Amino acid sequence: MLRRSLALDKAQGAERLSRTCVWRLREAPQQRTDAPKAGDRGPGLTLQWRMARTILARRGRLNSERRRGCVLHRVIPLLLLLTGATGLLYEVVLSRLLALHLGSSGSSQAMMLATFLGGMAAGAWLVEKPLRKLVIALPRPLVGYAVLEGFIGAWALALPTVSYYAFDLFTEVTKDLPTGGVAATAAKLTLAAALALPLTTAMGATLPVLAAGVQRLAPAHGVQLVSRYYVLNALGAAIGAAVTGFVLIEELGIVQPLYLGAVVNGAVAAVAWLVSLRAPAPQFQSESQAQPESQAQPESQAQPESQAQPESQAQPESQAQPESQAQLEPQPLTEPLSVPETGLQRGRPAVTPDLLDIDDNRDPKLASTTGDTPKSLVLAAFATGLVSLCAEVLWTRIAALALGSSVYSFALMLTVAIAGISLGSWLSARAVRHRDPQWVLAISQAAAATATALLILRLDGLPQELAQIRLAIHAHPDNYPAWLWRGNLYLAAHLLPAAMALGASFPALLASAQARGAAMDRATARILAANTLGNLCGALGGGFILMPALGIEGSLLVTFVISLAVALLVLPRPWQGHQLLPVAAVGLVLTPLLLVASPDGFVLTRGLFRLRDTKPEDVGKFVQARRKQIQVLFRRDGKDATITVDKFPTGFLNFRTNGKSDGGTGTDVITQVMLGQLGLVHRPAATKAFTIGLGTGMTAAALASHSKVSVHVVELSPSVLEIAPIFVNFNGKIWEHPRVHITIADAREVLRTLPDGELDIVVSEPSNPWVVGVADLFTADSFQRISRKLKPNGVLVQWLQHYELSEHVLRAIFCTLHGTFTHVKVYRMSSGDLALLASNASLDLDFAAAAQALADPGVVAHRTLLARADLPASLVQVLVGQLCGDKTLRRMCRDFDQPLLELHPKVEYLAPRDFFAQTSARNLSGRLDTRRSDDPLAVADTDLVRYLHQWPLDDQIREQLHTYLIEVNHPFDTSLTSATSADGKLPKTLRAKLQQLPELASASIAQKAITCALLRKEATWLMDSPYTVLGPASRDPLVMAWVQACEAAP
Repeated sequence: MLRRSLALDKAQGAERLSRTCVWRLREAPQQRTDAPKAGDRGPGLTLQWRMARTILARRGRLNSERRRGCVLHRVIPLLLLLTGATGLLYEVVLSRLLALHLGSSGSSQAMMLATFLGGMAAGAWLVEKPLRKLVIALPRPLVGYAVLEGFIGAWALALPTVSYYAFDLFTEVTKDLPTGGVAATAAKLTLAAALALPLTTAMGATLPVLAAGVQRLAPAHGVQLVSRYYVLNALGAAIGAAVTGFVLIEELGIVQPLYLGAVVNGAVAAVAWLVSLRAPAPQFQSESQAQPESQAQPESQAQPESQAQPESQAQPESQAQPESQAQLEPQPLTEPLSVPETGLQRGRPAVTPDLLDIDDNRDPKLASTTGDTPKSLVLAAFATGLVSLCAEVLWTRIAALALGSSVYSFALMLTVAIAGISLGSWLSARAVRHRDPQWVLAISQAAAATATALLILRLDGLPQELAQIRLAIHAHPDNYPAWLWRGNLYLAAHLLPAAMALGASFPALLASAQARGAAMDRATARILAANTLGNLCGALGGGFILMPALGIEGSLLVTFVISLAVALLVLPRPWQGHQLLPVAAVGLVLTPLLLVASPDGFVLTRGLFRLRDTKPEDVGKFVQARRKQIQVLFRRDGKDATITVDKFPTGFLNFRTNGKSDGGTGTDVITQVMLGQLGLVHRPAATKAFTIGLGTGMTAAALASHSKVSVHVVELSPSVLEIAPIFVNFNGKIWEHPRVHITIADAREVLRTLPDGELDIVVSEPSNPWVVGVADLFTADSFQRISRKLKPNGVLVQWLQHYELSEHVLRAIFCTLHGTFTHVKVYRMSSGDLALLASNASLDLDFAAAAQALADPGVVAHRTLLARADLPASLVQVLVGQLCGDKTLRRMCRDFDQPLLELHPKVEYLAPRDFFAQTSARNLSGRLDTRRSDDPLAVADTDLVRYLHQWPLDDQIREQLHTYLIEVNHPFDTSLTSATSADGKLPKTLRAKLQQLPELASASIAQKAITCALLRKEATWLMDSPYTVLGPASRDPLVMAWVQACEAAP
């Protein structure tokens, strides 16, 4: 303190002594009569003038340090915050763009991950190895960073155009290649690498390039600065993930965000370039020239002051540097100069030469470290990267099971994971300033293991508590943001601690490497490369190996063990050796205990996010009751989804994907079988059918039951194929059928390899549109892709539901389909399900051929196997399910001009809101039902009307139809059920209430009011549609008279 005070007093005294002279040097050099002349070494060169020139040099040096401090503490952090956001924007958007052409199968996802993470690792490795000399030879460090960001922006700007031609070329090259073959896989990898690898490689090189610059600008504080940059870059990434996933794609689509990111990167490059021109250029000192501390001249051998060059031997004035040059190239300082505190520097020491200048040798150990990063730290970086991405894969699946597999669940997980990394890095960067970085690293990994263990133990309680939070919020579209905030924050609270602990590794690893003699820039590049390579292995290993083999709980246990092992590996040396044995023994004991105590996954896979008519406090009772009733026959945590099959006491089987029911042996049988039969009823001569989705196998079995039809089934999840034997009594061993071929792949991949105009029938049987990735199958792009593969008279049979869907979305899907295909029909399936038939050729039925198709021996045998009375057994029973045709849809879509597109996904963002609010488009489906109205024969848009003109119903067929409609028990069919009853009466539930109807003519006003109120409440269907294509809803004249009277009443 005394030495620093004396130095400060000396500097201030010199400044006061020559203040006047400084003014004279600056303001009036022409008036200096006593200034030394050229060649004059005499008394003209006074002490005052020398001190004045020194102070001017120091002030120029001070301005240089101020600019350098502004660059390090203000400019670079802001730029990294922005580029972190654009980096995640590119990752999210480009993965979506590639999935549209490569498919979303496991192999395609692996290739995209390899391209992204492999490119990032390659960028860091290139800076650390081949390009290191080029990077450190740059005269200004920010120039390299500006070039990289400019390249990233330019590539993102060109990407939409480049990808358009690349995808066309890819389609042309791979159209004849078998799906999943070596050639097709190589082509996909080449395409992904060509589009994404340049971008991701440049992104991976940015931070190592900056680290190389910081190594020259501030070697003594490089760890703190680079750690701070990493924190801000990760924070920007979290912001980018949230904004892109929740806002940008919904509002701008997939392509427009690329342009936005390109503009931001271009601006960052321009700012970095301008700053690099204005900021002072550091003096370069190669590693070979850096003098290690051990070789530095000891203080005792320094030249004594008495041996210093006398003033008389000073350099001649003619050889001295000009004053302007002295200001541009200031001499080293020996005393600190205070700098006014700035907003970003509060809480930090003022900018001083020892903080910012590489020529300052106060800490030669940090300034001259040139060694390699220890292998143990590189291994730890790889392991922490592996655990991070493996955990993120597992967390994403947990979120899908607890919240539902919507696009918001995936956006949440990406945001939480990166936000945790940012926050953990920030805490770690602060901790390593005052603690041994190896202890910080060890404690952080132990904390990650602890957080993982706690998460395993919470897998039963978490879904129940989330269901309670959701049930406590009124199901209305306006309340959906409240559910997103509450549910997502509650889940994030369980996952954020582990993410923070894993994110704390980078600053601790970097500080540990430098403390052990590694050059900071090389350590940054090597640690980043190892960590990113670990990310790649974790993403692939977690999704493709660990989860399918060990399940979610077992995979989490593996990450627990790895984190604990890393904590032991990086402990400081005094704790290594035999002293590790007690700690390792504790880990060995905890692992089997945790395995025994982990939940069985029953609650996690129940799909409690669909729980509706239950009070929040009764969720636990519901789960207990289900646990007693349900027997889980199958569970597989596959790489694409978690598949389960449940069996109820009644024998009912239910197939679930990520907790959501996607098929069963209840009323779903009608939908699954009729999706296969409808296409062949309209195209009896068909021979080639293509099915998107296997499910329980009933749809494929219905198609294959026709003796001349070969069926190609494409299923995304291999686990679904494993459950087919469980439904053997319903699909008839479809996996062994000689005319059925099953491919595990994405339908896009397979359709691309088929020749145009090859298929007779395509059946699309996906999940609900609110499930992520499914909405793409309801876009104009998907319909056009299928249309090209169909023959001129081919038919698409598209499944769709009207529950948990708004009228706006349902109408958009209807009209998008009708905009692609000229002819469309709508059939009702089981309650809530619809089947849309679409073709570019007429869909008018050949009744004789259709009846013959239904009488095929294979069809009869399959119907007998199912033994269901609610399945159509005759053509008239099939036709009675048609709601409308072209004429009705043409009227509804007259003013529709916004078809659904893959590049602008709307449905996958709107449908989750409809799902939460329990919205139903049943009223729109009801308005499309032309079978019932005031004058059905005039407005009916169904084949049933034409059929009845040719073959009127006799009493026997009418009775059979009536029995069938009773078994189906569809709410749209109530009027038709009543119209086909033998006695012409209303259904039994209503008949008892109306059997004492008073005579209309003698009824009083009060009786009329009571009777009309009863009809409107108990027989809404009768009041809304008293007439059907099969006749009046009731043959009782008194009932129909009352209906007409009540319709006329106010």
